[in-house]
Amino acid sequence: PRYLVGTFAIGLLAAAAVFGLWPQGYASGTCLRLGLLLAAWWLAYPDFRRMPKWILAAIPIVILVVFWRPYYFLWAIPVLILIAMLKPRLKL
Repeated sequence: PRYLVGTFAIGLLAAAAVFGLWPQGYASGTCLRLGLLLAAWWLAYPDFRRMPKWILAAIPIVILVVFWRPYYFLWAIPVLILIAMLKPRLKL
């Protein structure tokens, strides 16, 4: 699975470069943003495997809401800080 994320990231970044050569509307910017997002996910993949399942289900929902209404991003920051402060600590 990690190699698939990296492959898609490279493919989207290559598509962004190709679309950048010709005026294709928003295709270049969309491929660039998604490619960078997948590249960051590829780097953080081992940490994602250790996250609780409910957080993994909530991440795409939060991303869609923020893209739908960018103003909600201002509300997302304090909520994420609050979740980070209230999460139970692991005892090692």
